[in-house]
Amino acid sequence: MKSIALAYCIDNIRIAEEIERQLSRASYSFEHFYCKRTTNDESLSTQLRGKRGPVLLVISDNFLKSAQCMSGGLKFLQERGSDILPVIVDGQTKDDNTGQPISAPTQFDRVSDIIKYINYWQDQYLDLRKQKRQLHDELDEEKFNQYLRVMRDISGEIGEFLRTLRNMDFLEYPDFIANSYERFFRFTNDDNGWRAFRDLPPLMPIAPKPTFEPTAPVETLPPIVEIKQEIEVESHPNVEEPILEEKIAETPVAIVEEAEKMYEPEPSSNGNFEFEHIESKIEPPIEIEAAPEPEEKDLEEEPIGEAQIQNWVETAYDAANSGDVQSALSSLADYISFHPGSFALRYAYAVLLAQYTDNQSESINQLDAALEIEPENEEALLLIGQLAELKQDFLLAKNSYEKLVEINDENADAYYRLGMVVAAQYPDQIEQAAKYFKKAAKYDENNMDATYRYANLLAEQLDKPKKAIKYFEKTLKANPKHPFANYDLAMSYHRMGNKETAREYYLRAIKINPELKTPENDKAFEYKVTAYPESAATHETIEALKQSIQQLEEMLKTQEEEAAKQAEAAETLKAKLPGEGKIALITGATSGIGRTTATLLAENGFDLILTGRRKERLDDLEKELESEYDIKIKTLDFDVRDVNAVERAIENLGEDWQAIDILINNAGKAKGFHPIHEGKLEHWEEMIDTNVKGLLYMTRVVAPLMVKRRKGHIINISSTAGKEVYPNGNVYCASKFAVEALTKGMRLDLHSYNIRVSQVAPGHVEETEFALVRFDGDAERARIYEDFKPLNASDVADAILWAITRPPHVNVQDILLMGTQQAGVTIIDRSGRAIFEEEE
Repeated sequence: MKSIALAYCIDNIRIAEEIERQLSRASYSFEHFYCKRTTNDESLSTQLRGKRGPVLLVISDNFLKSAQCMSGGLKFLQERGSDILPVIVDGQTKDDNTGQPISAPTQFDRVSDIIKYINYWQDQYLDLRKQKRQLHDELDEEKFNQYLRVMRDISGEIGEFLRTLRNMDFLEYPDFIANSYERFFRFTNDDNGWRAFRDLPPLMPIAPKPTFEPTAPVETLPPIVEIKQEIEVESHPNVEEPILEEKIAETPVAIVEEAEKMYEPEPSSNGNFEFEHIESKIEPPIEIEAAPEPEEKDLEEEPIGEAQIQNWVETAYDAANSGDVQSALSSLADYISFHPGSFALRYAYAVLLAQYTDNQSESINQLDAALEIEPENEEALLLIGQLAELKQDFLLAKNSYEKLVEINDENADAYYRLGMVVAAQYPDQIEQAAKYFKKAAKYDENNMDATYRYANLLAEQLDKPKKAIKYFEKTLKANPKHPFANYDLAMSYHRMGNKETAREYYLRAIKINPELKTPENDKAFEYKVTAYPESAATHETIEALKQSIQQLEEMLKTQEEEAAKQAEAAETLKAKLPGEGKIALITGATSGIGRTTATLLAENGFDLILTGRRKERLDDLEKELESEYDIKIKTLDFDVRDVNAVERAIENLGEDWQAIDILINNAGKAKGFHPIHEGKLEHWEEMIDTNVKGLLYMTRVVAPLMVKRRKGHIINISSTAGKEVYPNGNVYCASKFAVEALTKGMRLDLHSYNIRVSQVAPGHVEETEFALVRFDGDAERARIYEDFKPLNASDVADAILWAITRPPHVNVQDILLMGTQQAGVTIIDRSGRAIFEEEE
């Protein structure tokens, strides 16, 4: 018997029973996994987590509206995609007027269909939040918050779930059962089984009579006050439950037999099966008049209310504030794709980018798009200016603030920021900067910094000490202990010739800020500590001592300034490390290109996950890199040819380590150098398993993690052998040609998720074990580089680093590199290495 996992919502058990009834005749056994109506049961994705092999997933309107079915559903689709055959069936619901069971079409091929489900889950989440506020004192807080998080996650992922489903090879139920379930047997790679099944006598299908009460909104949550006992849906009166869930779980085969007895047609007097016998046992199906097919509308035309948009925005802010920033951004990105004309959605997306990421450019892009919708929105213009300042794009900041004050001549924040930008970056416009500070102070009396800066410009730059005094005094009135205003007043009065008043303010200044007291200032303001008479010798001694102290102070000041510059330079250098905060996973890191790349990436600040088969080498490399570089390292010893080992290794990584930014599929090998008719099968299998299947296994487990985060970069290490075939290289070349094709295919599949896919294809490379492995450890045969200078492993590592450090909008698709003496796969100048002696 071949075992298949059959997953569905309990409301659609009739369909599941029928599938099992039909296909069990082809020697298939079905293990049932389904969503019940209580939240104290595991979610469907949790039930299926340990189940390996193919999964037949029945998707219905009930399924898409069930919290237990949808919890973790997106991750399940992304991780197990190729193992899943989705079958789309109509859901079950009740007519609002008659209470009779009717079909609920399951549709997600249009934008309006997807929005329907997004709105559904948003409404459920918002209703729960509302109930929480109303019944706060009666809640089991921990249990409710846990459920609320589930609902929030579903509401944030439903759009991506449906888009992922739409990109899969799903089947509508009529297509699934067509031609004797041909597509099912194709899915299980069972052509012989299909031929045998076609020859079986047909088994009359059971009428898909709706019998289960449809899933109610927030079907797994009762009236909120009952959570303290158990979170369970209220039973619905007047609805008969024909099959107990306990019985379903214990004897699914018995259910099928019972159903067959109930609906099996009886033979007529002439021995033929008549359908009127079936009709006598079941209610006639309800005819549903098909609604006219709606025309597809432009995205901007989708009807939407401001209240709904505000709810979406609040939900996203809640998620971000709770730490789930990626979910919040993904949700808003979904809504924007459906409603690109919404200012509120774009502005909220820009705010979250600005608050929680360093992607200021994308935030500004979203604000620009928002301003096309509302050109005079002050908040958006102000935020653009602030982000532009962070990017040091001061012209953009200035233009944004100037546009803002054109719209609102009393916007104090805009005037203040304009003053700051102009004063610092446009020295020829100091008078204009002063005017900006004056207006900022006028329209915001609490902004005393604007007042002080205006006074400072008047005194220092515009030579208006008398006018400056008024604003310095205003500053001191608001803040009597301002660290500099007293000193500025002293300087202003000194310039005006009022030395007595200047000295008074100087005394106040040094009392508040002793650092202002210097010999030069004492002299300027005629301040003396003592006035005792002294001899000429004493005077000379004191003056010499003063000069020595002054020289010492100047020397210390110079040293401090130099130390500060060095510290700043070191900090700048550290900040410029391109790998800081990023994780790179390198396969085959124990030698050659992999090891050298690991060292280079460590130098550049990348945290590393290093994999290989030789644990001792990994441990030695880990110690070496950790002792020299301030990075984190994780080592994983497994063989990339073992899919189970690959899956376990990545699944067992902690959440922080699973945030992989760069995957470098480096593990590979060449075995043997024989013509095709003499090749060794074990060599062929080892190369294909490592170079092709190993690369696929690693990509299959890491790529979903990148898709979820909507960021990442995959580097596949290929070879010139993937560009050009050479004699005796047959299978090795084929494996590298496969890498070329897979790289292009990955790029097509992943580019829409903001994932870059690149390839590095080197020619001959020394400092690796390539030749030694190819010739099965024969060191003599492996001496193939002595008469020419090939690439070094560091040359390839440099190319990899260059590719992954390009700006985010740049994807280096393919790097082909060879040594100068190698012009092609087999065209090599073997005249010696003397020309490169100086380099070596």
